[in-house]
Amino acid sequence: MIVGVDLGLTGAIAILDDAGKLVFLSDMPTVKVPIGKRLRGGYDRDTIEDIAADWDTTSAALLVIEDVYHIGYRGSLAARAAGIGWGLFLGLATAYGWRVESVAPSVWQRALLAGRSRGKGASRVKAAELFPGADLGGKADQGRADALLLATYGWRLGRPTG
Repeated sequence: MIVGVDLGLTGAIAILDDAGKLVFLSDMPTVKVPIGKRLRGGYDRDTIEDIAADWDTTSAALLVIEDVYHIGYRGSLAARAAGIGWGLFLGLATAYGWRVESVAPSVWQRALLAGRSRGKGASRVKAAELFPGADLGGKADQGRADALLLATYGWRLGRPTG
């Protein structure tokens, strides 16, 4: 299994089987959590852990996740959310013995979006070409498409080995 994760509270999770077939696609599970005196969005750790437990952990898996050091964030809360997500998914990968491929956005985008604009919507167009039946969400959503392309990048790296 190859798991692609687009970090952030508006991100997503995509899972491909070893043949590259889409088996799971979802927006990032979130809940409201208290931060200071306010409720803000946070990762729904219980749901994410349940999803991970349902993945095929009997075979080797590869987690492909954007390198948080190469992602530009607008504000400290977005950076905080990315860091928490990074730790959450790396913890799951460690617990299940999955390999981790951390990749800069420019690297996977160059590999998968070669010859086309990398502007807004380019990931959606490419993901729709590769996975025509996939529900990519609303037109403004980017998370599902990015997660699918991250998983595809991992799949192209080669089948995970144990």
